[in-house]
Amino acid sequence: MAMAPHINFWIVACGINIGLNTRMYFADAMEANAADPVLNLIELEVRRNTPLARRETRDGKVVYRFDIRLQGDNETSSSTSESQRCGSDSRTIMEPQR
Repeated sequence: MAMAPHINFWIVACGINIGLNTRMYFADAMEANAADPVLNLIELEVRRNTPLARRETRDGKVVYRFDIRLQGDNETSSSTSESQRCGSDSRTIMEPQR
């Protein structure tokens, strides 16, 4: 079964007891995302949007904005249980490789 384009992240920081695993998908790959078996394991559709990087233009270059939220309303879906998360935000800007 084919998977949508994605990047795996393992997040470690002071105050997090174990590493958090998540994936970043590309919002402009809608058809592939709709068929991705791992992304579709997220039951609530509103939560299925949390691991999507949004395409933007910055200084004339295409970048993808991906906000990792460890707690709160738009918490990024991950494979780590709810009880092992803490309140902090991190932001990653990625430029596509040519």
